[in-house]
Amino acid sequence: MKKLNNKGMTSIEVLLAFIVVVMLSVSMYTTISAYQNKQNIESFKEKIMTYKNLLTKEINDDLIKKGLIAVNVEVQEPNEANPNRTGTDYIITFTLKNGQQKRMKIHVVKAGENAAGVAVDANDSFIISYGDINKEMEYPIPNLGSTKNANGKIVYDLRINTVEISTDDGIFSVMVGFTHPDLTNRYNISIVCPINF
Repeated sequence: MKKLNNKGMTSIEVLLAFIVVVMLSVSMYTTISAYQNKQNIESFKEKIMTYKNLLTKEINDDLIKKGLIAVNVEVQEPNEANPNRTGTDYIITFTLKNGQQKRMKIHVVKAGENAAGVAVDANDSFIISYGDINKEMEYPIPNLGSTKNANGKIVYDLRINTVEISTDDGIFSVMVGFTHPDLTNRYNISIVCPINF
């Protein structure tokens, strides 16, 4: 009598093979996901740096090459007289040696509440504009993702968190700071120029 070869996989062997395949799949998914996150972060950094360099060059070309002789800074923000204002506008007017006037506006609206602590029904809005008076070109900050708050308003991941303007000691300086939850570094636009030099 001939003996049949009944060698096959037992259910335990099938289960072990399945577990190995699942572990390899999870490991590959984790690796690919981490790589994609790293790529996204590098892309975010590149967009921020491009934005920063473009805007900084545009403004510095005028202030340094044409010569800055005067600066006027106006801050419009919520106050007792206007508590329902949704955001803060920083308006900087430059007078250049050739007689031209240029203006830089930094518009900051944060969803939730304004600087006076009054709840506002508005989406985030962060725009920097620069150019001739009443002909400023808008430079909205890059959209690197967003979420919605409890009121359904858009909250952007990349946000302007600080604006510092100074004209002390005959030196004009403006620093606009950005934050993003996925980036460990803080980024900023920083412009420094002597006044009437």
